[in-house]
Amino acid sequence: MKIIFKESYDLYRIVVGKLAFLSIYDEFKLVENIDYSNLMLLEDCYNNKFYASIFRQPDVKDLGKFPIRIYYQRQSFKANRNKAIKKYEKMPNDVEVLALPKEFDDIHEDYFRKAILSPEELLGVIDEKYLTMIDKYYIDSENLFVKNADYLKNQTDLTELRKYFDNEEKRFLLYKYISEATVKNYNKNYNHSVNDGDLSFSHPDKFNDPFDCNCLLSYGGDLMNRFRVLCMTPIYNNILMWSHYASEHKGYCYGYSFYDILNKIERLDTRGLCLIGFVNYKRTRPIQNSKLAKFSYSDLKFYINATFTKFIDWQYEKEFRFVLIIDKDNNKAYGEMNDEYMPKVSNANNYITINCNVVERYNGVKGDGHDIITKNGPKKVTKLIKDKQKYLIYK
Repeated sequence: MKIIFKESYDLYRIVVGKLAFLSIYDEFKLVENIDYSNLMLLEDCYNNKFYASIFRQPDVKDLGKFPIRIYYQRQSFKANRNKAIKKYEKMPNDVEVLALPKEFDDIHEDYFRKAILSPEELLGVIDEKYLTMIDKYYIDSENLFVKNADYLKNQTDLTELRKYFDNEEKRFLLYKYISEATVKNYNKNYNHSVNDGDLSFSHPDKFNDPFDCNCLLSYGGDLMNRFRVLCMTPIYNNILMWSHYASEHKGYCYGYSFYDILNKIERLDTRGLCLIGFVNYKRTRPIQNSKLAKFSYSDLKFYINATFTKFIDWQYEKEFRFVLIIDKDNNKAYGEMNDEYMPKVSNANNYITINCNVVERYNGVKGDGHDIITKNGPKKVTKLIKDKQKYLIYK
């Protein structure tokens, strides 16, 4: 499975649009892809170079001497044509505003469906010489800070996560708060155990916030069935989270390597795309009802905004999410890290599970501090301590 930052979604959609464009305008030669923008420098059959701006006006201001062709999809062409012409009429560049043909809409929708539900399938159908255009958006767990450093430095979610980097241990850890009963009612024959490192992407129906991930199509179709979400946090000692999620400080908090989680997601057999990033906390809800009569892969931003947005009162959680987008109508949506097919994912009880190494295990200040049981024998826990002077708990 491929992984991208949620902040990359718009550019990801743009680059898929570029690939669809190049597939139907094969008379144009790609001279240069302008990375992280909606622009390409192309050459026609007469060796004339021009900038192609996809879906909107150019993202880059100083383009140089070549003409500009702004391509809009048919449904937005009329609304944007005059605005674009007026803006560029005093510019030195010659500007044309053009409507993309229906053929583009069909190919783009197909490409973007593949980009979301099966990126590997998309990579198999596009021209090999264009692969680097899209590959830079996929996260590489083994080379997270090496691959495409110019791209990663603009990811605010990654910048925020870096604040929690453990300089001594040279690692990122993300945490999961767990109830006392979940940990102590261990059964080695049970097919899911947090004690053994299982982490589950759950249906949003399981969330404790009734406003979370609520998206409806115009006819009332529920979109939650298309998502499976893993909720984590970079903080192990938040007093409220110990109260809410860990049995009033008698429960547990387990820490996992960020790199390990990414690696296990990459190895999932489940077809789809994983978006990752911090939750945005706001006072007003994002749009909850789509005007579309059916699900559209090329208009996915509406759903992503809802999935990564919570009411501002939750901001103490500093929640970091891993969101799988899967096809609820696909009977062959793969299950866990094996070759078994899982049932339709429309069932709220269908979890998708990865298994990671538990790096740290904390017991709350009201816990008993006893070892926990795992399939590999008992494991020590670190019982947290309540500060005598401040509202603080620490290890």
